[in-house]
Amino acid sequence: MRVIACLFVAMVIPGCEEQEGRISITEHFSGNSFDRTVWQMARPAPDVGKVEIKDESMVFTIPPRKEPREQIRTQGKFDIPGDFEAMYDYSLLSPLPDPEKEYINLELLIYAQDFDCHFSRVNHKGAGNGVVAYFAPKLKDLKSHWKIEPTTAERGTLKVTRMGGMIECAHRSAGQEGFDVIGKMECGAGPVTGVCVALTVNTPTTKSFQLAVDNIFVRTIHPEVPFTETRQFWILISAGVVVPLVGLLAWLMLRPTEPAPVPAQKSGTQRKSSPASAPKLAESVDDFDVK
Repeated sequence: MRVIACLFVAMVIPGCEEQEGRISITEHFSGNSFDRTVWQMARPAPDVGKVEIKDESMVFTIPPRKEPREQIRTQGKFDIPGDFEAMYDYSLLSPLPDPEKEYINLELLIYAQDFDCHFSRVNHKGAGNGVVAYFAPKLKDLKSHWKIEPTTAERGTLKVTRMGGMIECAHRSAGQEGFDVIGKMECGAGPVTGVCVALTVNTPTTKSFQLAVDNIFVRTIHPEVPFTETRQFWILISAGVVVPLVGLLAWLMLRPTEPAPVPAQKSGTQRKSSPASAPKLAESVDDFDVK
């Protein structure tokens, strides 16, 4: 019975440590490598650009070209079912060229069932250097959003957060303590199907330039639940009640019993009897190695 009690605790309590639907991903490119089970690395054509993992960063090298080029995109191999936070640090290793047309965007790109969200460090033909939050809804009751905030930051952090049906785009320059919110919009609660680091060069360029991305961080956000309302709490309470009861039952079954008294002889010759002895108990052998 003692073995059964121990097995009960060993089998039931570990289940409370399961954390389904939780994601926490950090990529520092340590040792100039990355987790290939998490990220699908971009492999553009040579005239479009080159992506390398070096100096513990993901480095984009973009050559001159007379035409706009395809988007260069590294994508996560995971979905996010609910609220989340995603961010990365960027460095302009050389200045973003002034575009002849359209723009050059280094993006934190979120694809979702209900929307697409592009949050970028940008050099825009009409608006110049800045940070752009662009929200493209897929549901009729959601509103689109485009906003640029000027910045000359060469290093900084892009962050996108969804909480309770709202999505927020925030930027922080290197050395800045807090984030500046660039846009906050209603976004729906549909799952996210793609988290990407993307570079869009939608303009001809006459000179090469380099950008670097590192410290990519993605996590799901879950509301704090009081411990007394969790499954873990009630499992521990149940174990605290059941285990002592099992132990008491085992003690009642295995405890030694007193021998019955020998009745006195009324008359006649008294027979000699050997002293009563306690019954011999079989040795208990555990069938399991409980550690």
